[in-house]
Amino acid sequence: MRHGFACVIAAAVLVAAPVAAAAQALPRTSDGRPNLQGIWQVLNTAAWDIQDHQARLGEPAGQGVVESNELP
Repeated sequence: MRHGFACVIAAAVLVAAPVAAAAQALPRTSDGRPNLQGIWQVLNTAAWDIQDHQARLGEPAGQGVVESNELP
């Protein structure tokens, strides 16, 4: 039982390593900058407001993603 669990963990690490490396390599535009085109999905409360905000009708309260909660 112990060796089976260790084999599963080792296999998961070996499978996840190339996936993580591939996720870090961004495609480049012709001028060498990262190509950020595509579909972006927000998975936090910044979908409603990027600053700290209170709950409103249909929107949950949440912590923002802006440092010091101040826009330049």
